[in-house]
Amino acid sequence: MDGKKKLEELVARVEAWPDQVIHSVSNDRIRSISDAFKVMEMERDALREALTPSAAAKAAYEGEFHMGVTLRVRGQEDYRRVPIPWTTIKDIMSAILGRAIHQKDSRHEG
Repeated sequence: MDGKKKLEELVARVEAWPDQVIHSVSNDRIRSISDAFKVMEMERDALREALTPSAAAKAAYEGEFHMGVTLRVRGQEDYRRVPIPWTTIKDIMSAILGRAIHQKDSRHEG
């Protein structure tokens, strides 16, 4: 076989690659990828909702978090659990969401 004929056959095989790739991906695999993508979208939406201050989030989180405080009065120590204020919880939620968005944006810039 001469060089020209060999080159033409090679080019024809390379040009056929996209069709071969498309046909080699089964419908089941496409459905599987689609299902996985839907699950990731639902998880993303749930995380965003969980980190967005709202009446529902306030009802879920207010009173849920505490910190220990030791009070000393007239030589006596008294340990108390003090609830974290809702405003502080909102600040924490906003900081977490902001960091996640910043990390996503910085990954797409580079």
